[in-house]
Amino acid sequence: MKHETQKFFDLPLEEKKKSEQSSGDTDGFGQLFVVSDEQKLDWADLFYLKTSPTYLRKPIFSKLYLSLIETMKEYADEIKKLSMKVLEMLGKTLGIDEKEVKSVFEEGMQSMRMNYYPPCPQPDKVMGLTPHSNGLVLTILFQVNGTQGPTSSLVTAHNPPRFKTMGATEFYRGYLNRELVGKSYVEAIRINHQ
Repeated sequence: MKHETQKFFDLPLEEKKKSEQSSGDTDGFGQLFVVSDEQKLDWADLFYLKTSPTYLRKPIFSKLYLSLIETMKEYADEIKKLSMKVLEMLGKTLGIDEKEVKSVFEEGMQSMRMNYYPPCPQPDKVMGLTPHSNGLVLTILFQVNGTQGPTSSLVTAHNPPRFKTMGATEFYRGYLNRELVGKSYVEAIRINHQ
């Protein structure tokens, strides 16, 4: 999936525009939730598709190049298995019967969103992404490459970094292997400037 994601975003803009969102639709290449021509957009390109159940797939899905279609289908199948396993484990923890969890979530809508954050020529003038929450049951983040830390103009002697910089692997290893000492993991990665 990493290779196909990079391959898609490396395409010339004219090629990506062949997969552009239709007016009033979210599936395809473009931006989500654009409501006005004057609206400030996020500094990101994205490609969004509904992947499951298959009847929810838009025609744009079948217009993609073959290796991307095949990879997305395989990835969506594996993510569905992982999602169901996670939901079943959460259900078990909450005392919900496995059959009930399956009946509620197994045929649910699944989508895939690929974001690309191009290098910014003026990072000091960009706020980043619009604050948001995912109104879904479960979001699984698959990070293809590293993301930039705070722009150097934000980190100064008067405004030092507040948290340690680390990759996703290090973060999750620490988060999942820590001993419970009454504090959240956020406190463990906070930089103490005394």
